[in-house]
Amino acid sequence: VLRWRPGNGYETILQAENSPSLSPDGRWLLTRTLASVIHLRPYPELGAPIVVAARSGHAPLWSPDGKRIYYRDLEHMVGVDFQPGQPPKLGEPQILFADGYVAPDLWNRQYALHPDGKRFLMVKKDPTADVTSSLNLILNWPASLGR
Repeated sequence: VLRWRPGNGYETILQAENSPSLSPDGRWLLTRTLASVIHLRPYPELGAPIVVAARSGHAPLWSPDGKRIYYRDLEHMVGVDFQPGQPPKLGEPQILFADGYVAPDLWNRQYALHPDGKRFLMVKKDPTADVTSSLNLILNWPASLGR
């Protein structure tokens, strides 16, 4: 995770973590480790991480009011209540609905939360999309660019 400092450029603030999401008030940072652990830290101080999801956590995101954290595990969309403080309080993870949507990757969340905080926009998986019926192999393709 990189942070921009005017006059100094980018600085690396967290190694081997991705999918950063700042709380609406800008005081808390969510990240995902390469081992699919979702961390919560105060920002910009970056104190010790608090585990939001111990495994299989993907694409963390804040609710618009900052009172809930959303993420995807391998099979569900999950919500966790959040109360700021020292230390902050996290509720128990609650399964919101079963998954069946295009999976997030390291760089893309693959879902959006409506500004009202009540609806998600997600891409549904096509069960036939993984079936390959043919493979086209193009030989000498650079030569065809000159035509």
